[in-house]
Amino acid sequence: EKKQERGGSITLEEGITRYIEEHSNVLSPSTVEGYEEIKRNRLQRIMKKNLRSIGVQQLQDAVNEEAGEGISAKTIRNALCLVSVVMNYFGFEMDIGKLKLPQRKKKEHAIMKAGDIVELFDHIQGNLVEVPILLAVWLGMRRSGAVLGLCRSGKQHRVCTQNLYPGKGWLHTAGGDKDGGVKARHRLPVVYHGKADCASP
Repeated sequence: EKKQERGGSITLEEGITRYIEEHSNVLSPSTVEGYEEIKRNRLQRIMKKNLRSIGVQQLQDAVNEEAGEGISAKTIRNALCLVSVVMNYFGFEMDIGKLKLPQRKKKEHAIMKAGDIVELFDHIQGNLVEVPILLAVWLGMRRSGAVLGLCRSGKQHRVCTQNLYPGKGWLHTAGGDKDGGVKARHRLPVVYHGKADCASP
């Protein structure tokens, strides 16, 4: 009841802002950035509505509008999860499991042929993106979780999950979510030619 009293007179947009502020020391910067992006761009149909006035039907209408704009099911679900967390935080129970979401579309991934890869290598020689692309092609590292999180030494950073050990000749990866949860670990060989050291990606 007390939660509803302090949250009943604010909008969803204001509720998200307050939730972020009141959890500023426990949310990672990347999580906060994601919440802010949702507040700015997703579910705009209900962002200005009072928390007390938001029910399943209002959420379903907002979901239908997002789906009509071509927003992916995953993006919509992420936005709904935040709405559910915020509403429950202020005392308004919301079960998003009752909502109908757009079906996930299977992605068709393009596969490069050997000739295309050779041509690509010719174009990236000496370019800023040469090392990241080589890491992706030869070591199977993904841009989002592996290459961007790569560190040159064993020194840990807040979001860094990859570590290069030039002297040992291998690369240890600990891929995980943005809040630090480790989902998988890989140990991949790194080949050095001559005495050349690894370049920073």
